[in-house]
Amino acid sequence: MRILANLRHWPKQRIPSAKSLKPFDTSTPSSPGRGPPLLRIGNRDGFATISVSVLLLTFAAIASGGVAAGTPCLNKGIERRLAGNQTHTYQIALKPGQFVHVFVNQKGIDVVLIPIDPSGRRLVEVDRWSDLQGPESVSWIAESSGVYELEIRAARKQAPWGTYEAKITELRGPTPADRIRIAAERAYAEGDELNNQGTEDSQRNSIGKLEEALQLWNLIGDRLWEATTLLYIGVTYYGLAMFRKHWTIMAALWFCGTRRSRKAARP
Repeated sequence: MRILANLRHWPKQRIPSAKSLKPFDTSTPSSPGRGPPLLRIGNRDGFATISVSVLLLTFAAIASGGVAAGTPCLNKGIERRLAGNQTHTYQIALKPGQFVHVFVNQKGIDVVLIPIDPSGRRLVEVDRWSDLQGPESVSWIAESSGVYELEIRAARKQAPWGTYEAKITELRGPTPADRIRIAAERAYAEGDELNNQGTEDSQRNSIGKLEEALQLWNLIGDRLWEATTLLYIGVTYYGLAMFRKHWTIMAALWFCGTRRSRKAARP
């Protein structure tokens, strides 16, 4: 915008004529006239060329509330501020068969994680049943080489400003436990989607998917996700007025928490 604001300050003799200026140029050094469209933007110090495609993608992202947030690095966190109705998009270049695990620490905002493959297909939408603090994570295995995207958006459109920190914690070949983790995340996400439909039937059906995820979390020993899923099942039972099952779940959670506290307290 500064370039546009300075237009009126350019010396008249430095502005090329309409005949000599080619604002859109499709030439490349190897193939004149066949390259991607370029927009020439100039000031009194010279001209620069910008890809029209990049400009259009940037404007489209801004118009939709999205922000191109860069590329996350392995075990190096990126901290960003986020509010409702906003989406941050990260790009991750992958080879076929690579396993990716992204960890996000929520600090005052509940976020949703959506990995997207190079063809634009959404692999899963993960939003752990939680408050505005704590961890969120998602995993996938690259089926093909290319640039994958990770969308991070606020779970609520009217959410106030908060902060999150995102990083890739695993980038390697997959193990059997990794495949179980991915299956658990998918089952949890399907149960969450059914639950959010809000009907009695959909909530009953969600319990089956959440119980499937619960068994998978137990197999790989992920206690956080196991406790989260168990709590989600208990709350769903409560919403369906199935109070006996609800309190059974709550008792199981209390027992697991007490047992872990005792183990941590042992010398």
